[in-house]
Amino acid sequence: MNPAPQSVFVVVLSLGVAGSLLAAILSWLGTRFHRRSEVRKWRADFYIHPKLDALRKMHEATVKAHYGINMRAAATSLPASLDEYRTTVEALERDFFEAFSLAAVYLDESQAVVMSEFLGCVHQMSTSIWSRLPGSKRATEEPEFRAFYLSYSRAHTLLTGLLNPRQLLEDLEE
Repeated sequence: MNPAPQSVFVVVLSLGVAGSLLAAILSWLGTRFHRRSEVRKWRADFYIHPKLDALRKMHEATVKAHYGINMRAAATSLPASLDEYRTTVEALERDFFEAFSLAAVYLDESQAVVMSEFLGCVHQMSTSIWSRLPGSKRATEEPEFRAFYLSYSRAHTLLTGLLNPRQLLEDLEE
């Protein structure tokens, strides 16, 4: 036998083994990349999107409650009747409460405290407006504008941070 043909055979055989090994490694890497991509997509569809929607709704309800109640709390713009109170003030409190209830699962303990404080201030302002309705014989409660504003400021700052695109991208990359 001639040594040259034997070495060609060994070279061809080793290329086949190395090629198969390379193909197996590339296949494994492709599968791993695909799985990571699917997990990232799943997290976006089932965690990030619902979280983002809930936080956006809570942000919208926070802003509406703040400005709507603030406008109605002034003595010159109090609702003229209980029905007007229910549609202009009580509805804002209820909308914020619903949005907060849905978004609470996405908040940590300190964030939930900030939002709960705002809810308490919204309720205090709402009750103050209700007690000052025309014809009311209830004890008049003066609204605590400063506490209401400060709690809104903290809540708005918190939500702005949570809805910041950099924070959202960090959540997606985790």
